[in-house]
Amino acid sequence: MNPTPTSPQNLLKQAQLAYDAEDFQNAARLFSDAAEDFRSNNDALNAAECDNNRSVALLRAGDPAGALKAASGTEQIFADANDRRRQAMALGNQAAALEELKEYQKALELYQQSSEFLKELDDGELRSYVLKRISALQIRLGKRLESMATMDAALHSKTKLTFKESFMKFLFDVLFKLLNRPPMPF
Repeated sequence: MNPTPTSPQNLLKQAQLAYDAEDFQNAARLFSDAAEDFRSNNDALNAAECDNNRSVALLRAGDPAGALKAASGTEQIFADANDRRRQAMALGNQAAALEELKEYQKALELYQQSSEFLKELDDGELRSYVLKRISALQIRLGKRLESMATMDAALHSKTKLTFKESFMKFLFDVLFKLLNRPPMPF
C-alpha cells in the first residue's frame, strides 16, 4: 500500500528530506503536521516521535524555546509505553533545549536521567554522547572534578574511540591511578 500524498508517512519523508537539506524550519513544520496526523489516528507513540524530531529541527533552527515545547511531555508517552530508549532520547532533547536556554542545572538533571536509562539499556554509544554533554555542563557549573569523572565514564562507555578520545582515556587512566595511590611519606 503506497502512502497518500498527505499521509503521515509521506509527511515524515518530506520532513526528513527538508532536515537533510538543512531546511530546519520547514522540517519542523512537516514533523508537526505528521504528529497531528498521527494524533488524529490515535497513534500517540508516532506522534511523540514526530514531536521529538520537530524538537531537534527547531533546535537546529535556533529556536530552543520551541524545541523544549515540542519535546515536553513526550518522555511520559514513551514511559507509559515502556519504551526506555525513546524516553531517554526525549529527555536528552529537552536537556539540549534547556542547555541552549542557559538553564544549566535543569539540563544537567535531565541529561543525568537520560544517562541512567541508557545505562540500563546498555547503549554505550548514545550514553557516551550524553555523558559528554553532562561533563560540559559540569564544567560550566564549576564542578571540575565531577566533569573529569563523567568524561572518563563517557570514554569508557564508547566502544570505538577516535585517536583523540583514546589519548584522553589514557590520560584519565593515568590521572585516576595517581589519585588512588597512597600518599608518599615525607
